[in-house]
Amino acid sequence: MPDYLIRLYATQDREAAIGLIDELNNHEAEMGARRRTDRIAAIDCVDDDTRKAAADGGQIVLEAEGRVVGYCAYRHTKAPPFLPGAFSPEIYVENLVVAQAARGKGYGQALLKAIEDIAREAGATRIVLGVVPGNTLALKAYERAGFSPIAVEMERLVRPASEKPA
Repeated sequence: MPDYLIRLYATQDREAAIGLIDELNNHEAEMGARRRTDRIAAIDCVDDDTRKAAADGGQIVLEAEGRVVGYCAYRHTKAPPFLPGAFSPEIYVENLVVAQAARGKGYGQALLKAIEDIAREAGATRIVLGVVPGNTLALKAYERAGFSPIAVEMERLVRPASEKPA
């Protein structure tokens, strides 16, 4: 029997989820990703997850060691039109985080397995998620769970027309 419980997110989990997302934002910022690292950013993320979950997704938490140590938010989506119809519908993972102090115990893999079960039950044919470049721990965890890269997102920052070049 596992030493953890995965269950649906409830309003009493909000503070724990905010703490986990705050930890994730700071972790990704340390790797060079542009992330707000203030508590309001974490609150905004959890509130955004909750809105999206209410519309077309869900949120789950993992309880272990007497507290919530894992959080995942996801949406039911359709694959882009350039993919064959067999790739739709899909699950898009908005956020997935395990508390740093609880990593290395299989909790992330357990959350990914729960998402796979949700996807299978919903008739989804694939699960999609994003990873910050340089987050080798997450990349390895996702690869262990059977994920493989499908794209590289790139960006170029553009100044608004109202700003004059220096």
